[in-house]
Amino acid sequence: MWTTTFCPAFTIWSFTFINIMIQFILYIATLIYTSQTDQGLNDQWFLGNSLETLEFFGLRMPYKIKESYQIWRLLLSLYISQGFS
Repeated sequence: MWTTTFCPAFTIWSFTFINIMIQFILYIATLIYTSQTDQGLNDQWFLGNSLETLEFFGLRMPYKIKESYQIWRLLLSLYISQGFS
């Protein structure tokens, strides 16, 4: 009843589910990368990645986008999470 009332079209192939899974997979990848380096987790956020890891994975940095033409940072930065919360 809940699925037919509140979200009848929510399936595995829905746009929302795909976006959530991309963000979750990218967050797990950043955590794995952070654990393999000597940077450690950030104490400011709950299970937060270090700033170096976020920069490596595509944190939005306007000067890098402008100078190096790293346009991919505009899209990938939408999926980067600073922490679990």
